[in-house]
Amino acid sequence: MSKNLYYNTIHDDDADPHVLQEQDLLNLLEYGSLADWRPLLHALRSDPTGPVAKKLETILGLVESPGIAEFFNIKLNKYRGNPLDQVMTVHRPERFWGI
Repeated sequence: MSKNLYYNTIHDDDADPHVLQEQDLLNLLEYGSLADWRPLLHALRSDPTGPVAKKLETILGLVESPGIAEFFNIKLNKYRGNPLDQVMTVHRPERFWGI
C-alpha cells in the first residue's frame, strides 16, 4: 500500500481484498492509487464472479468519483467477458458536479 493514503483502516498486512470489509474496500477505491488497486484487480481477474467481485458491485454506487466507479465497472465486465459496447457505464452527473 502506498504511504500517502488518507485512511487508517487498511495496512500493508491486511490489504488482501478477500478479507476487506465493504467500508474498507470503499476507502481503498476512493483514497487508493493504482498501485493500491493492483491486488483488487488481480482478485477480480482471477475470479470475476467471486466474493470480491460481489462486494465491489455492492459498493460501486457509493463511490464518490464517477470515473473510479466507471473504471472498476468496465474492468469487472471485461474480466467477465462481457463485450465492452454492452457495458453500462456509470452516469451520475449530479455527483460529478457536486449538486
